[in-house]
Amino acid sequence: MDETKLEGHRDSIQNELAQVERLNSLVEGNQAAHWIHSTLMKKMDKYAFARSLVLFCLFGFFLGNNLGIFLWLYITVTMYLIFYRVIRFWVKRWLMYLIEFCYFGNTLLICYIIWFGQSIEVFYTVFVCSTGVMAFAVIIFNNQAHFNSTDHLTSSYIHTFPLISVWAIRWRHLIYPVDNSSKYFNFCNFNSEFQFSDNYALSIYPILYWLFWAGFYLLINSTLLHRYYNNPKFGSGVRDFLEAKESLKFIFGDLYRTTLLKYILQHFVFFLAALPLTWLCFYNFKINTIYLILIIIFLGWNTGRNNMKHLEKKLIKNEKKNKVEENYNI
Repeated sequence: MDETKLEGHRDSIQNELAQVERLNSLVEGNQAAHWIHSTLMKKMDKYAFARSLVLFCLFGFFLGNNLGIFLWLYITVTMYLIFYRVIRFWVKRWLMYLIEFCYFGNTLLICYIIWFGQSIEVFYTVFVCSTGVMAFAVIIFNNQAHFNSTDHLTSSYIHTFPLISVWAIRWRHLIYPVDNSSKYFNFCNFNSEFQFSDNYALSIYPILYWLFWAGFYLLINSTLLHRYYNNPKFGSGVRDFLEAKESLKFIFGDLYRTTLLKYILQHFVFFLAALPLTWLCFYNFKINTIYLILIIIFLGWNTGRNNMKHLEKKLIKNEKKNKVEENYNI
């Protein structure tokens, strides 16, 4: 086989083996976006393990010793991760994910911690949202805490740390011998017994907040973003809904008709389904703690399961590569 034919075979092998995701058009035409995509994000993932290990050790230490510092750490890291996601999603054309409910939930929790600590109504809202539909998202959206992926860790963080934070605030009088949070924040007192009549407040305020988000989501998507949400170049929760499993198509029928309303209805069903569990968690420390542990266990189990799948796919890919190379005698 002469050199020219050999080079041609090598090129064909490379084309066959290269399963590289097509670069987004924004990256292709923008030098800054290309640098972020090809350099900055790779560096973020390269040092993701070390960075995440330090952060989780700090979170664990202060959660067990000083609630006030833990909450300041939560606020700082959340703002940092949202800033990271704005940059990341801008490059990937996934900015519409930033108007999903989990970001609204994290934002309201930060506002409660800093400014509205004495408002029981705001706490009802953040507790139900963080313990309910946002924590359920770990299961629904298959969250994975891969320590070598900033993206996966961020998704896991925004759905689990609000749950941990409201658990610590709600039961701080049982968890900490000395509540140091009063040095930093002014929270209302939860020492008194709550009656089940409070379920009205535990329902109405979170639902009103959810309706506010739903109205905002529908308004933005139906006016400014209506040309993008069903475009495969742009990632969003609505786009994921359109590419959903057959079970959703069986329930909702044609997903391309009244898509936004069907997507909002699906979200509302998840929100309502989580309400009874959030009531139990609010009234009972043990149930709240067991539920939190189960969510974390599921996150870890899901991470391990998907790592094994990834390893299996990698082994299969390597086997195919070896077979192709053998066929071309290289």
